[in-house]
Amino acid sequence: MNDTTESTQLTIADLAGIRNIIDLACQRGAVRGEEMKNVGLLFERLTNFIVQAQEAAEAQAQAPDAEPKPTEPAKTIQGE
Repeated sequence: MNDTTESTQLTIADLAGIRNIIDLACQRGAVRGEEMKNVGLLFERLTNFIVQAQEAAEAQAQAPDAEPKPTEPAKTIQGE
């Protein structure tokens, strides 16, 4: 991958892979109890984003002539 644009893009499949890694790490005890809430919130947000993106892709595939809706800018997660 020599093209820098290609190396900086994430796909829905990449995000689903990250979600699976978080799930496996939690199942295997890699997250301490006091960290579980933040990990769970991130996992839930990631899951919701993936579902919405997949639904939007399906809707656009069904109506290819329709213009895509503008998306909200990403919100930053404030660390504790």
